[in-house]
Order: sequence, then structure tokens, then C-alpha cells
Amino acid sequence: MGVVTFTVVERSCAVTPNRLFKAMWFDNHNFYPIAMPHYIKSFELIEGDVNSIGCVKQFNFAEGTPHKYFKSKNLEVDEEKCCIKYKTFEGDVLGDNIDYIVYEAKIESTGQFKMVGHFYPKGDVELSTDDEVKCNLKGLVKALDATEKYLIDNPHLYA
Repeated sequence: MGVVTFTVVERSCAVTPNRLFKAMWFDNHNFYPIAMPHYIKSFELIEGDVNSIGCVKQFNFAEGTPHKYFKSKNLEVDEEKCCIKYKTFEGDVLGDNIDYIVYEAKIESTGQFKMVGHFYPKGDVELSTDDEVKCNLKGLVKALDATEKYLIDNPHLYA
């Protein structure tokens, strides 16, 4: 059927946009396994330079989490404006009915964080925002919460 688009999260954050952006996207391959070892176990660079457009990363989840891994590809990156567009295209986080997800995230200079997700179904499947779409987003919100807390607890990091 059609693409389902909605705001995944929109809120203000207590850390500076640059620090949050670096932790969540520019250095996430190093940051997440240290800050959230109970959630992200490891990272593999599959293709390209680590933060370039076209870069493909695989994140492997820790034992005991509901998922095994996901792969994502950077589509647009603007470190200066703290915005990124990327595509999650493989992994069990997509469930049975989602072909891929395109995320657009931006952190305003005011600290306002907004992420929009565009969910592309497999074939003629009609996605419901109450079902597989929203349940797959709990991990993203937890990652944002954990990132913010870790950066507050470690003010020297990415300063």
C-alpha cells in the first residue's frame, strides 16, 4: 500500500546539539557499545568511510535484546547543521512487513530534537502505526534517553 510517515520523537534535549549529534550519529559506532553495552554489542563497517554519504554500518544487538542486528546507510549528512537522513534496510528490527525505513533527524541550535520516520512496506502490505511500526521505535527512544543521560553524566565527552 503506502508509506507510513510520522514523527518518531520531538522534544528538547539537555545537552548541546553538537554533542548529541556526534554521539548519536558521528561516533555512534564507538559510543553505543560503551554507553549502552546492554543494548548494542558491536558495530561493523560494511561499506564506505565511517560517516560519509553512502556509508553502510551494521549494529549488532547485545544478548537478551529482542533483535539481532540492523544495517543502515547514510543518505545525507550535515554535521554543521546537526542533521542526518539514513535508511535502515536490513535486520530483524524491520519485522515481517517493513521493507525499509528512512529516518530524518535534526537537532536545532535551541536543543530541539526531531526525528521523522518513513516506513516502506513490503509489497502490498498495509502498515498500521499502532502495530509493527511503533513497536520498533521503542529502541530509538531508549537510545536517545540513554545517550542524553550518558552525556550529562560525562560532560567532557564530545565537548
